[in-house]
Amino acid sequence: MILQTDVNGKCKTYYKSSINSMGGGVTVTKTKDLSSCSHRHTHLIPIQSIPYNPTDSERGMTLVTGNITCRQVIRNNKFEMVECSEEQKFKPFESSKSGAKSIIKQILEYQSSFPSTPADNDQGQRYKKQSLLYETDKESAMTHSDTSAAMILIAKIELATAPQVKAEAPTLFFELVEELRRLNQQGLQILLESVTSVLQKKILMDALPLVNSEFSIPFLRILHQQGELSEGHFQAWLSSVAFIKDPSAPMIKALLVSINAKSYAVIGASRS
Repeated sequence: MILQTDVNGKCKTYYKSSINSMGGGVTVTKTKDLSSCSHRHTHLIPIQSIPYNPTDSERGMTLVTGNITCRQVIRNNKFEMVECSEEQKFKPFESSKSGAKSIIKQILEYQSSFPSTPADNDQGQRYKKQSLLYETDKESAMTHSDTSAAMILIAKIELATAPQVKAEAPTLFFELVEELRRLNQQGLQILLESVTSVLQKKILMDALPLVNSEFSIPFLRILHQQGELSEGHFQAWLSSVAFIKDPSAPMIKALLVSINAKSYAVIGASRS
């Protein structure tokens, strides 16, 4: 057993090899228990999550269990076939035939190969080693005040929610939250002044508490002081800041200013 790191997180992984009696070669079977994985978190959703390393007893309390099994056939120094199967089960009904279960199977088979040419691998690029975990590239997170993309998304959401909610509305709302994270405080103010209908303003006000960016936090405090954001919504937002991923020093400072004698908030911070 080894602790392997890939896109699934850091998981306990078991390897078993055997020699093929027919045709030669070696078959390597890899089994991974997803309930043993840590660092399984995501960023590109409105509700941000943080890395969580549960204890063995807490892992046994998960609602969904799963495993991944991959069989690799190696012959003549080539992977002739890779077959992977991922199975997820809803644990409360795991022993019952009526339980929910999903199975995903993928098969890759070797077809042919050809030698590479200098033009294929010499593009003048420099490559660097990076983590296999899903992580956010903070250096690429540039902010701006251009509200055109956000306005287009708000208009699309308005059309997708009236007179009835359409299937594409949730996806558009997720995209709006991501776009709002790219706006600075000036852009957020321009956007608020640009909405032209009651529904558009409601869409924006619903999305803002989910942004949790360096600029949205003081902007929400200003909206609360101006009466644009109700006390109930403001307190509900403060209770959710514990899920902010990797809060920066300006974000923490803005939160401290936002908290008054009648409110409280918990924010997680780590030092690496």
